[in-house]
Amino acid sequence: MRKETELPKLVKVYLTIELYREGIVSLGKAAEIAGVSKWEMMEILASKGIPLQYSEEDLREDVKTLERLL
Repeated sequence: MRKETELPKLVKVYLTIELYREGIVSLGKAAEIAGVSKWEMMEILASKGIPLQYSEEDLREDVKTLERLL
């Protein structure tokens, strides 16, 4: 059984998974809400068998991030 202190984070992650699956939030927003990185969110979604919904907005955000880093 999970510790009680883990329950709020677990609930937040499962809520975020559902919001993402329904197309209500983007991958980046889902990661932000869940308190994890985009990569961690992608791993969480993959572990639940939920396909990525990579939108034009996601692409623009990734391009901006790469431009800042390079």
